Amino acid sequence: MICKFIGKNGSLGLRNGEYYNINIIKKKEKILAFIEKSYKHITECLYDNQDLFLKNWEIRDISREKTLLQKMIKENDNHIPHIN
Repeated sequence: MICKFIGKNGSLGLRNGEYYNINIIKKKEKILAFIEKSYKHITECLYDNQDLFLKNWEIRDISREKTLLQKMIKENDNHIPHIN
């Protein structure tokens, strides 16, 4: 997803107001963000919860993730477990 950094300059070398491509993994409450700073340069940042992530980032575009998820659902429709 594309996110705008709204945290403090210098944090992990990130600049306030700039846009970054981010992939996240969520495990329980924690969020591990993989931040693409440049081609082949990815920084990892662990947040204790979603609120702390959102204090530093504005989510701008998740269309790529939506498209990939929709494609996976369509291709694997019979293999998706149903949760009661």
